[in-house]
Amino acid sequence: MSADAYIIGTPTYQASIPGVLKNVFDLLPSNGFAGKAIGLISTAGSAKHFLVIEQQMKPILSYMKGIVVPKYVFIEEKYYQRKEIVDDDILFRLTNLAEDLVDTVYAIENIKKVNESTFLF
Repeated sequence: MSADAYIIGTPTYQASIPGVLKNVFDLLPSNGFAGKAIGLISTAGSAKHFLVIEQQMKPILSYMKGIVVPKYVFIEEKYYQRKEIVDDDILFRLTNLAEDLVDTVYAIENIKKVNESTFLF
């Protein structure tokens, strides 16, 4: 819980996040991600499951007070070959996600510093 940021990667099973991931969220306190930047990556066998992050992950993480990076990476099974990503666009989006996550961490730190400097005690 001391991390500044998280990248949560999850497969999609039966149009939902896995039960194991749901259990992890249940074990964490409701404010477990307060002030933490979170990047999301999801994989699925079909393009029809790209909304799992929008409709399931983002609401859960928002409830837990996490700051979710708006752009996530969704990867279909067809972009893998022998367990490696073979699409350059996916690799580019993963790089952008990492950069956005780092930028979000810096922004959170700067906002905290500004807020702390307004108090005179």
